Amino acid sequence: MFIRFYRRIPLIPGILWLNISKGGFSLTTGTTGRKITANKHGIRLHLGWPGTGLGIGHFISYDAIQKLITSLKNK
Repeated sequence: MFIRFYRRIPLIPGILWLNISKGGFSLTTGTTGRKITANKHGIRLHLGWPGTGLGIGHFISYDAIQKLITSLKNK
């Protein structure tokens, strides 16, 4: 048995949400089919095709972003 806690609070209705869960906080922005979520681990991008159940997501950690910025500065 497990306990799940999750709450989604609209900060700007239809545009920006504060997500609160047992694991921490995150911010989500986007519209139907396109969402960007940022939490303490990194940024998650999600694109979906509404009504089809199809979608694709990608997670980018803050460490990977920092390494990319550092490598671009060194060029």
